[in-house]
Amino acid sequence: AASALIPTAFHRLTSIHSMGSSPEVLSCRASSAYSHHQVSSASRLCAQVHRADPLCEMAACTRVACLVDMRRVGELFYLAHQLVDSRPRSAVSWFAVGAYYHLIGKNDLAQRHFGKASRLNPRSVEAWVAFGNAFAAQDESDQAMSAYRAAQRLFNGSHVPLLYIGMEYIRTNNRSLAK
Repeated sequence: AASALIPTAFHRLTSIHSMGSSPEVLSCRASSAYSHHQVSSASRLCAQVHRADPLCEMAACTRVACLVDMRRVGELFYLAHQLVDSRPRSAVSWFAVGAYYHLIGKNDLAQRHFGKASRLNPRSVEAWVAFGNAFAAQDESDQAMSAYRAAQRLFNGSHVPLLYIGMEYIRTNNRSLAK
């Protein structure tokens, strides 16, 4: 299966091509670990990337997602400030700020910052899904669905936006459309 090829590819990059400590390879490994729900492993890999290249944007969204999943409010607050201070015109910076506000339950502020992230980088699937989550947390289903559909258009073929669309249908008790 295709999922078996990923570890093989990482092994080849590490052992044959000596690229195991490359921030790009570590970022891809972190993203892969996170997508397989290995949050602590993804977090460790993101920390390695950060030590090697503190300004590496490839791992930033995964690092933010890990901090949210592990509910590390203080670390997320600090990271968001670092990102905004160093890259105020980067979508990832404002994604981190939005994630912080979403984590502490201030979804109106989260919406504002996820919106800014999606305006700075309209192709940021992470920002669109998070934007939808912030709307859903405020019971603003139409706006949530709009954000999830934008993510689906950008990331066609991925199950992630479709999963959130289905969850929103379930949350609004529309089970027939959730199928």
